[in-house]
Amino acid sequence: MAKIPRDVSLVRDGKPLQFWLRELVSEDSDRRSAAVAVIVAMHHALPSVHTNLRDVDRSHFDFNEHKRNLLEAMRNAIERPGFDTADFVRRLCALELACDREWQRHIEANRAIRRVRDAKFDRISKPLIDTINNPIDDEEKEEAIHRFALLCRAYVCGGREKRDSVSPSVSGGVARMLVLEALGGQIMSAPEAIDGLLQARNVRYKGLKALKDAGAAALPFAPKLLATIDSAQKSEEHAFRFAEEAAALASIGRGNAHVVDALIERLASPNGVIRSTAAQALKWMAPTVCGRESAIIAALLPLLDSEETSYEAVGALAAVGRDDPRIRRLIIDRARPAPARMFRPPNFPQYEYDLTMAQRGAAISAMANFTAYPDECLPVLMDAIDTFNEFDPDEEYAGPMARISRALKAFGPQAAAAAVPLAKHLQDGDDMPKAILDAFAAMGPAASDAIPLIEAYQLSRGGAVRDQDRDRVHQVLLEIRQ
Repeated sequence: MAKIPRDVSLVRDGKPLQFWLRELVSEDSDRRSAAVAVIVAMHHALPSVHTNLRDVDRSHFDFNEHKRNLLEAMRNAIERPGFDTADFVRRLCALELACDREWQRHIEANRAIRRVRDAKFDRISKPLIDTINNPIDDEEKEEAIHRFALLCRAYVCGGREKRDSVSPSVSGGVARMLVLEALGGQIMSAPEAIDGLLQARNVRYKGLKALKDAGAAALPFAPKLLATIDSAQKSEEHAFRFAEEAAALASIGRGNAHVVDALIERLASPNGVIRSTAAQALKWMAPTVCGRESAIIAALLPLLDSEETSYEAVGALAAVGRDDPRIRRLIIDRARPAPARMFRPPNFPQYEYDLTMAQRGAAISAMANFTAYPDECLPVLMDAIDTFNEFDPDEEYAGPMARISRALKAFGPQAAAAAVPLAKHLQDGDDMPKAILDAFAAMGPAASDAIPLIEAYQLSRGGAVRDQDRDRVHQVLLEIRQ
C-alpha cells in the first residue's frame, strides 16, 4: 500500500491559510475547533489531524524548515491588506485567558469531586483496615482483605463518569501558540492584550514568549520587565524564576543602550537573584551590548565569588567577553579538572554535590561561545569527555555526554578530532544519545572516522530503537557521508 505523502500546502478543504486564521478566533466554537484542526495539520504537514501516522511516508522531512515556512506564510497572511491585526490579537489573547479560566475551573471542580470520594473511601476503609489488623479469626481477615481490595479497585478505576471535563470550546493551545509566534512584532498592534496575558499567572509565560518573538518592537515593555525582576527584593525567589523575563528582555532590549545600562546597574544589586537574572539577560543579549563590554565584564567578575551567582556569571562572561583573551583563559581554566569540593545546601542537607563539577559544567557550556578559538578549547573539551561527571540530571535528557556534546556542536567541523572519543559513549546508558548525534550532524563529513562506531550503535540497538530515533541515526550517517 502506497504511503501518504506529507502535505506542505497551505490550503485545506479548498480554503487558504488566511481564512483559517480568521476562523481560529471566531465566536463560534465549532468553527474555532475546525480551524485548530486545520492549523495543527498544517503544522505537522499532514492532510488532516485524523491521518494515521502509520500510513504517512516516513522518509526524511525537515520539520524545522517546514515550520519556518509556515510561520512566514502566517506573517504574510496577517500583514495582507484588510486583515484586522489588532482585533485578531485581542481575540487570540482573550481565548488564551478563557482557556486558562476554564482549565482552573475544571481543576477545582475535580478537586471538589475528589474530596468527596476521598472522604467516602476513608469512611468505608477504616473499619476494614481495623478488621484486617485485629481479626477475630483468619476467615474474617480474608473477607476484610477481599472487600478492601474491591474498595481500592472501585476507588482507583471508578468515578470517571462523574469527573468534570474541560469545555472543547477553548481547546487549541498549540495552534494559538504557533500563531502568536508568527505574529512577532505585530502583537504591538494591541499591547493591552499582551499585558492581559502577563497579568495572568498561568499564561504569563505565553505573554513573555510573545514579547521575546516580537523583539525590538516590544521595547515599551522593558520597564515592566525590569520592574518584575526588581520585585525579587520582596520575596524569596530563585534566579530561574525570572529566566523567561530575562530572555524576553534580552530580545526586546538588544542594541538598546538604556536597557543594557539598566542591566549593568542591576549586576551590582545586593540581591543575588536580581544579579543572576541581569547576567542571564546580558548573556542572551551578547554580543550586541552597545559597546559596554568592559563595563559588563567588570561588573560580572565579582559575581564569580558567590555560589549563588557564579553559574550565570560564567555564562555571561563567556558571551560578552568571547574575544577577550583574559576572559577566555579564565573560563577555560574553570573547565579543567580540579579537586572535588563536596557541598550540602543549607536548605537540603540530605543532598550533596561536587562544587567543582558544577563550576566545570558551567564553564564547559560557556565554551560554546568560543568557536573562533578551537585550538584553545578543543583539548579541554576532549579531556572533559573522560574526566567530567555530569551533576545536573536535567542535562541528561538528551543522552550521555549531553553538555559536552552541545559545546562541541557549536564548533561544527572544527571539532572533528572529538568525533571518535565522543562516539565511544554512544552506548552509555539506555537513553537515546540525541546530543551526541546532533554534534556529529554539525561536524558533517569531518566526523567520518566515527562512522564504524555509529553503525555499531545502530546494530546493537536493533528493534529497541523507536522508528523516529532509528531515522535520526540514519539521517546523521547520511549527513556525515554526503
